[in-house]
Amino acid sequence: MSEVIENQEPSGQELEDKFRKARDELFASIKKLKRSDMKIKSLDGWSVRDILAHIIEWDFRSVEDAQGIVADETIDTRRLEDMDGFNREVLQNYEKWSMNDIFTGLGLSTRQVLNFLRSKTEDKLNKGGQLLENGQKVTVRWLMDYSDHDIEHAKQIREWREEKGI
Repeated sequence: MSEVIENQEPSGQELEDKFRKARDELFASIKKLKRSDMKIKSLDGWSVRDILAHIIEWDFRSVEDAQGIVADETIDTRRLEDMDGFNREVLQNYEKWSMNDIFTGLGLSTRQVLNFLRSKTEDKLNKGGQLLENGQKVTVRWLMDYSDHDIEHAKQIREWREEKGI
């Protein structure tokens, strides 16, 4: 007897729950970290501040792209295919942001993602069809299922803090 494995894409509620859990993990990784320590460039040339700016922009662009897909627009997939270019752009764009701006931006981007996820039906989450160069189909659900991204950065920050004794 062969076993049938169904595609287990997360529901909208599961996407929201995964995002909340991952974002909580990210917030926990920076808890009680001094603002001056957040500016130290030692995480593969990045600072905690840089990572937070990267996450803010990822949030904003993910929602913007997802809204475009829902509206049947073609989205610009360059950030999804050229991560190094995206990261250079982010660091340049957020260079002058204060730590207060970073924290405000992170709060806004978090709310924007949650509001978007709450507002979309399962049908809207399945919209899409544009293909990346690697053949990946870009749907709203695929685009918004990035909780592992926050978890990866939270782990990176925790390990750095342990190493530095911060």
